[in-house]
Amino acid sequence: TMFSGGGGFDLGAVACGYVPVFGIDNNAIAVESYARNIGEHIVLGDVRTHDYSGIEANHLHASPSCKTSSMANTNKGETDFDIECAEAVCRAIAQIKPETFSLENVSNYVRTESFNKIFKALERMSYRTSVKVYDSANFGVPQHRRRLILRAKLRETPKDLVMTHLKNKDLDQMGLFWNYFKPLVSWYEA
Repeated sequence: TMFSGGGGFDLGAVACGYVPVFGIDNNAIAVESYARNIGEHIVLGDVRTHDYSGIEANHLHASPSCKTSSMANTNKGETDFDIECAEAVCRAIAQIKPETFSLENVSNYVRTESFNKIFKALERMSYRTSVKVYDSANFGVPQHRRRLILRAKLRETPKDLVMTHLKNKDLDQMGLFWNYFKPLVSWYEA
């Protein structure tokens, strides 16, 4: 994973049978927590300057910083740092050549030059993609959290995700989510 943080994605991947082999983040506290809970394969470093060529992985995941695309940020605007991070993601994909790739971010990230760079790089490298905004409540999380999910697979379009907690699946066809204010799973149930 790139922008690994404390390892939220990695813990989910482990629960699904993946074995993490590499992670990188620039936050020392997050890296320390990741190493303690998931493994010593995490690197404290800058994704923009790291050499990914020696990494062998079937899947690569990236969660670039979303501060400049967040609805909560009143000073929105893509920065040079954002674009450099996107270029690092493109370089990592080219060097690792994973069978599959995923990216998670806020929904507005799709409107950025950074997203466009990553999307175009995937196309150039023969990845087939699926880009959708999902609400975590539709997967059993006791919170409405809409996230852009880009999934890519070499030479084959990724299958749609199965929403385990969506009562009216027809609503999702238009990107609508029923009963927006009440998740289907409570904190206690989760």
